[in-house]
Order: sequence, then structure tokens, then C-alpha cells
Amino acid sequence: LLAQRQLVYGVFHSAVITSLRLREYEDVLTAEDIYSILALTSCADRAFETCSKAFIKLESLDSIGLKKQRDYEELAVSIFAKNEPVDKQLTLTECYSCSSHISDSYPACPNCGVRFPACISSGKPLTQPMNVWMCNSCFHCACPMEISRHSTCPLCHSAIGHDVFK
Repeated sequence: LLAQRQLVYGVFHSAVITSLRLREYEDVLTAEDIYSILALTSCADRAFETCSKAFIKLESLDSIGLKKQRDYEELAVSIFAKNEPVDKQLTLTECYSCSSHISDSYPACPNCGVRFPACISSGKPLTQPMNVWMCNSCFHCACPMEISRHSTCPLCHSAIGHDVFK
């Protein structure tokens, strides 16, 4: 839902980051749902390399049938006939563990392997573990700047005290 909301509001890069996080939930969500929202958000963000990888996954799914596979293939051809499969926007951040510069969309550092929890408000990886807000009910984390827009936890909907941000 967060990725769809970000897409509707035009926050395309955040929608891609949130959609990338969905890959961790293949045991709960269908692969078609995950990779179709990833293809949609990355196309909107003009992140065509990510979009291409999502279409490759969609085209190789055995669970969707030949007709849908062909439909995804035709859609991919129409997109990539006009757009080179390259991600244009690359925002770097620093890993708190090894100080490597990594993409802001990585859920883990490819150099040292440290994992970054997802912000429950924005979906972005929390790369600064000492600067996070934690819900007193569900114990999930968020960036303080992101959570300050909410009066309740975006995940469990428990009230956020106003004194938290002082």
C-alpha cells in the first residue's frame, strides 16, 4: 500500500525503494504482485535497469501462464524500444558499518553485509541506526523526520506522543 500511495503522490523514487523491499516478502505476496509493482514504479521513476529486471522476473514466472508471459514480454519490448535499460537516478549514502558509499535503495550493504531496517513511514532503508524513532507498541523504526508527519504509527496505528520530537 505504501508503494502505491507513493506512486499516486508522485514520489516515484521512494515508491521504487519501497517496491524493492517487497522482494523480502515472497512468502506472503505473489511474485507477480511484487514484480509488477516494481516494474510500474521503476518505469515511472525512469529507473529502466530495475524495470528491466522486474520484467525478466515477470516473463519467467511459471505460475502466470503463457498468455500473461507474452503480454509482459510485449509490454517490455514497447518500453525498452524507446528507453535504454539504465537507472539514471543514483543517490548514494554511507554505510554506518564500513563507510562504503552505496545506493540509497539497498536494504543491505553489499560490502560488509549489514542490513538496514526499513522506515515504516517512507520505506527507505534506515542507514543511521542511532538516529531513528521506534514505536513503543510494535517496535518498528522510522526516520524521525518522516514520522513527525504522523499522529499514529503507520504500521500498528498506536498513538505517537507529541513529546517524542522535543
